[in-house]
Amino acid sequence: RNVTGVQPCALPICPLLGRPVVAVIMATIGLAAVLRGLTPVIFGGETRAVPLPIGDEPIDLGIATLSPVQVLGSITTLILFVGFSWFFKKSRMGVAMRAVADNQQVAQAMGINVERYFALAWAMAGIVSALGGIIWGSMLGVDVHLALVGLKVFPVVILGGLDSIGGALIGG
Repeated sequence: RNVTGVQPCALPICPLLGRPVVAVIMATIGLAAVLRGLTPVIFGGETRAVPLPIGDEPIDLGIATLSPVQVLGSITTLILFVGFSWFFKKSRMGVAMRAVADNQQVAQAMGINVERYFALAWAMAGIVSALGGIIWGSMLGVDVHLALVGLKVFPVVILGGLDSIGGALIGG
């Protein structure tokens, strides 16, 4: 604690606290660019397969035939949609995260630990991104351009609304 009695922020995201949503989005895009530049240096630039232990036999749904990876991706999306919808509407942590997203200063004044919920949001985003990367990478392989998928998602989220899970789904 410092002389004001406030514990200093020890997280790398602290400079983003209290900033507009667009600043956080731009910082995320900048971090992605840095990681995209470092990835070929560390792992090489070739496309690598990400095999999942689910088989290759197409699944016939009557009107469509899908690969098992596409079915897995659809099921994962549905589970995440229902889970996040419940989490943000019904759980105490989800409501606190919505409060932080709405107004960080008021949330902090109400006793919500803004830093903790920022860290939770980044962790949740990392987990969802990892799942999406595994599924996408299983379909097409993984290379340095996989991060560009996130930039393709950005207009969908803007179209559907930054704070609406259902809107993002409809936008997609």
